[in-house]
Amino acid sequence: MLEIAENGRTWVLSGPTSSYAVHLTEQDELLHLHWGPAIALADAEELAARPLPGASSFESRLDGREEYPVEGGPRFARPALSVRTPERRGTEWTFERYDTEGDELRLRFRDSGLAITLHYRTRGDVVERWTTLENDGGRAPGAAARRLRDVDAARARGLAAVAAARPVGRRVPVGALRPHLR
Repeated sequence: MLEIAENGRTWVLSGPTSSYAVHLTEQDELLHLHWGPAIALADAEELAARPLPGASSFESRLDGREEYPVEGGPRFARPALSVRTPERRGTEWTFERYDTEGDELRLRFRDSGLAITLHYRTRGDVVERWTTLENDGGRAPGAAARRLRDVDAARARGLAAVAAARPVGRRVPVGALRPHLR
């Protein structure tokens, strides 16, 4: 079951006995709120309303809290996706929209010519998550879209990985993901 807050910035996916909740801050930072025993949308909104801890010289206020850590800005955690071009290193995602189809939630972000969609759905108490990348920048002919798929039980939430580019529709086994070593 998928529940969405009135403001469209907090989402709760629930199975028979568990819930997974994420929240989008006013700065378009996607935060992981909860994974564990079932909670209601009101509980997730209460978690989202709690202030983040202040930053320190050794830790960003977002470290360990971002749902899909980005590479860029004042962050020290490993990114979930590393994007590098001759002109830049890192990404700063801007939220575009969310949409749903059945019990699937899709959160779409953009940075320049690269769009990313985070997909979520539940199968019982298992949370399936995968990422779709689209390159509208025209740099790589025939490589306009890449799809990465990581089906997990939400345990690999901070997994930092660089995946080899695969054609759209082809599933990438979890074992094909390499830890990000840079």
